[in-house]
Amino acid sequence: MRRGGHFPSEVALSTRTNRVEQAAFDALRTRYGVQWLVELTAAASYFAFLCGIVNAFEVQPPPDGDPLPR
Repeated sequence: MRRGGHFPSEVALSTRTNRVEQAAFDALRTRYGVQWLVELTAAASYFAFLCGIVNAFEVQPPPDGDPLPR
């Protein structure tokens, strides 16, 4: 079921402070394990790094690239 436009699993991962509540962290650790949490954190951090580089250098998409949905 969706809550506030997100699925419950997405809500557990969403944050504006680069932190999740302890209860959400514990639930994710129980469900997926520590290795999964480490890999998720690494993937999210790498994505943020790439976004920073793209923004800093104002990289434009290729003219023939696939448009993002609006």
